[in-house]
Amino acid sequence: MAQRTFVDHIEVLSAPSTIFHVYSQVEKWREWDHSIQYSHVDKFESGGRGVLKSKNGPKSKMELLEVTDGASFTTKFGLPMCEMRLKYELQPVGERRTEVTHSVTFDGKLAAVFALLFGREVRKGLPAGLRRLKSISEGEFDRQSSRGAST
Repeated sequence: MAQRTFVDHIEVLSAPSTIFHVYSQVEKWREWDHSIQYSHVDKFESGGRGVLKSKNGPKSKMELLEVTDGASFTTKFGLPMCEMRLKYELQPVGERRTEVTHSVTFDGKLAAVFALLFGREVRKGLPAGLRRLKSISEGEFDRQSSRGAST
């Protein structure tokens, strides 16, 4: 089977648990991934199912293949003769620093076709989404720290 993968990463000044909390708020994914119009899952755990509507595409069924609390999750979308998987990984690199990696993989007989059709948008969207996730996550950490300091 053919496979095409796009990957990008960024360092975030927040703990993995803080970033994972942002990930777990599926209905808010559009705040850090501007290609999303709306998203919803029944439960944010392995086997969870939901829908995602991109701004430039149809509403798609989504499955959470794997969710590892505080570390990673992988989603799957079906395409004609192809599967698109998005993997989100968190690797601690210090007390309050995390390496965040996002990847998009097209896998199947038409992987090359879908990579060609969506590749430019994916290559542009990955770093932009990571920068917004960084901003949101670092702001979330700052809010949690200030709440903790006042108690």
